[in-house]
Amino acid sequence: AILAANEIANRLGIDTISAGGVIGFLMEAYEKGMTGGLDLSGVMPAWGNAEALVSLMELIGKREGIGALLGEGVARASAVFGHEDFAVHVKGLELPAHDPRAFNALGLSYATGNRGACHLQGLTYSFEKNLTLPEKGFDAVQDRFGLDRKAELTAVSQDYMSVLDSLKLCKFALYGGLTASRIVQWLNLATGWDMDTESLFLAGERIFNLKRLINCARGASRKDDTLPKRIRFEPKGGGAGLNLPPDLDTSLDAYYAFRGWTADGIPSPERLKKLGIFLLDRYPNRLYICTNE
Repeated sequence: AILAANEIANRLGIDTISAGGVIGFLMEAYEKGMTGGLDLSGVMPAWGNAEALVSLMELIGKREGIGALLGEGVARASAVFGHEDFAVHVKGLELPAHDPRAFNALGLSYATGNRGACHLQGLTYSFEKNLTLPEKGFDAVQDRFGLDRKAELTAVSQDYMSVLDSLKLCKFALYGGLTASRIVQWLNLATGWDMDTESLFLAGERIFNLKRLINCARGASRKDDTLPKRIRFEPKGGGAGLNLPPDLDTSLDAYYAFRGWTADGIPSPERLKKLGIFLLDRYPNRLYICTNE
């Protein structure tokens, strides 16, 4: 059934992570009798119902019946159902299978991600699992339940992934031994530039901050850098301790300080100047960005 659902997703252009999240949400809402009076008698989305899974994928792709609402994502669906406490998303994007209660930096990466809970926007869990980043002082794999330098690891990893996205390099190559130093070598050979690793990460920081500025211009701030209640306060069970993320407010303070942002999560003029980003505020309610004076 999972293979069939995945094939439907690929054929109809559906994101498998978001689809799995919203269908899981619907199944729980159905079991708890919290579907807001919606008629689901023809679907019966109980947990473990393989036929319901496949049927719901088709409905989502075709925007038919309950699929029209589910296709809007778990944040929109939970607002209609009225049970937002168990809607697992950040900034409207459903969480993938990588649980931030098992990797401390990952939770901070989800919370501060420009597009929400995207594991590829930070890939921090990989540096808490089996990768190193010696170019930025992370010579050993980081303790996934540790607290030391997690704000720095999150920001640096986000910048690094921004560069990889811009260069269209597959992040899986990192598991095969690709390093930032080798990427700089390839880039210089392809362009004739003379870039070093520090300027590579600076470019990534500029990219990430530009995205943040766009979000801030649309009203995003610290209030949006959060995690679902279930992730913050419900223990995962198993493993070490309670498996809860570190205190988010403390983590955000450290992250904003490292990024050079204000306490409300807004890139400061001083940091923007360092990045070569200058805002032209002569036009009210518009954001203009240039990278030179």
